[in-house]
Amino acid sequence: MVLFNSKSNRMKTFTRILLIALTFVLWSGLASAQTVNQGAWMIGGSIGFQSSKGKNNDFSTTRLLINPSAGYFAGDDLAIGLNLFYLTESTDGISFDATSI
Repeated sequence: MVLFNSKSNRMKTFTRILLIALTFVLWSGLASAQTVNQGAWMIGGSIGFQSSKGKNNDFSTTRLLINPSAGYFAGDDLAIGLNLFYLTESTDGISFDATSI
């Protein structure tokens, strides 16, 4: 009769370590939470540009992305905002544009 299985013990140890690590990650995220008061503004966004050519210069692609955002805190921790999105892509003279709000 086997009282202790080494694989079972390793699995329990691994599970405990994983649970401790996950708990630490989740709690550290909560510790950095901030409260934003009513009347505050927030702005942000992203801009991206990419240009690439094929291995033998057989094609070229150019992309431009503009994504601004802004918001107003109507109440404590309650924001109302707008996010704009614009993407243009050109591959060998064929263009594609996309926009959204």
